[in-house]
Amino acid sequence: MTLTLAEVSYDRLFQLTLQLEPGLHVIVGNVSDGTLDLLQLCGGDVPPRRGRVLIDGEAPHRSPQLRRKLGCAYSDAPFEEKLVRDAVARRLELHECSVTPESALARFGIEPLLTRAASTLGALDRHALELAIALSIESPKALLLYEPLAFGGGFDTELVLSALRRQAEHSVVVCATASPRTAALLGPAALLLEDGRLKRHIVAPTRPAFTPGARARVRIECAHAELMAEALTRHPAVSGLTWQRGDAFLIVEGSEVEALSGAILSLSVEREWWISQLTQVLPDPVEIRATHAALARAAYETTHHRLHTDRGERP
Repeated sequence: MTLTLAEVSYDRLFQLTLQLEPGLHVIVGNVSDGTLDLLQLCGGDVPPRRGRVLIDGEAPHRSPQLRRKLGCAYSDAPFEEKLVRDAVARRLELHECSVTPESALARFGIEPLLTRAASTLGALDRHALELAIALSIESPKALLLYEPLAFGGGFDTELVLSALRRQAEHSVVVCATASPRTAALLGPAALLLEDGRLKRHIVAPTRPAFTPGARARVRIECAHAELMAEALTRHPAVSGLTWQRGDAFLIVEGSEVEALSGAILSLSVEREWWISQLTQVLPDPVEIRATHAALARAAYETTHHRLHTDRGERP
């Protein structure tokens, strides 16, 4: 089972080439970068203007039978049906699912939504229903999900992550998000989509990986935040620290996430300081874009200077 994009161009996407095998694939980018266009092309909603999109050798926009085996959760369109139960039942039937609306939603703890009128649903509730339907498809060819951890209806994040990982054992699961934090929760690797082009593969979603040259940052919530801050200022792995008196959290900086985490956990065990939460502080898409623009400018100026130096000219 393979999802292939060959020299695909459409609206915000430019000559995109990508081949994905079964597994969980995370793509980081904004809608303006083309994430939604990518999902719509793979879901068969629109044909590419140039290039080919194939799932198991078939073009999804030409194959209704293939689209029945695709789980899609990226549309913000209101349901046409009056009742939520009717809307869910119709979509489960369309995808040839054997489960009932009740069991499909009960699995994620959102069965109470079935009693509501469709017109009363907010965007997050509709998104939760789309996710539940997509994750109820038996043996899907692919799952195409936008912001799979942003939902209403009382969804449990761990339940969704577990369901995604189970489906990824046999199907291509593509999750698009604008949040590096969500990317880190979804998997250990991500693809960065910027201005319609895949920039690079990020092996570990850390701050230095997203924004080369930036220091790693870790946020600690701790009952002994003041003592932790004092001890960490003397640790060689820590190059910077932010803490305000009275706060129960602090942010530490260093060159490597692993070294920072090791220092924090060692102190926690040694001094018996209980840590309630330990998380990375990741950059937002604006910071990522600004960093890459600065790197591109620096590379241009270096090449320009070297070229004129080699010619014996004044740059």
